[in-house]
Amino acid sequence: MFLFHIDDYLDELIEKAEDQGFYLDYSLDSLIDLAKYIRKNKIVNDKDHISDFANCWVYLGEVFRKLAPEAYWTIGLENIKNMNYGLYFLTGYDKEMSEFIPILYVNNFTLSTIEELDNKFFYELIEFELDPVIPNLDNLPTEV
Repeated sequence: MFLFHIDDYLDELIEKAEDQGFYLDYSLDSLIDLAKYIRKNKIVNDKDHISDFANCWVYLGEVFRKLAPEAYWTIGLENIKNMNYGLYFLTGYDKEMSEFIPILYVNNFTLSTIEELDNKFFYELIEFELDPVIPNLDNLPTEV
C-alpha cells in the first residue's frame, strides 16, 4: 500500500510547499527547500504533524531513489532485532546493499537546531551517500 500511495503523499507535500514559495522538483537542490519547509512549518514526528512528517521523509527517499541507480524501496522485516525492523528504506544502489533510511534522517533533522544541522543537511547527506569519500589509510601502521 505504501508504494501505491507515494504519488499522493508527494503531490500533497509539493502543493503545500509551492504555496509557501518552496519548489520541490526532485532535484538534489530541492532538498535545501525541503529543509527550509520543515523548519518554517516546525514539522516534527508527532501526532499533530504525522502526515507532513511522513510526506517529507517519503520525498527525501524519492529524491534519493531518482538519483541512485538501482535503488528501490523495501521494508525491514527480516530480523525483528534489527533497528530498521518495520521501517521503509531504500537499498540496492551499491554492492554492499547499504540501507538509506529517510525516516531516520528526517527525524534527526527535525530534532536539531539550524546550528547543529543546517539546511544543506539532506543535500550533503545524499551527495555523500552517492559519492562517498573513502579515507586513505595507507599511512596507518600495520601489523607485521
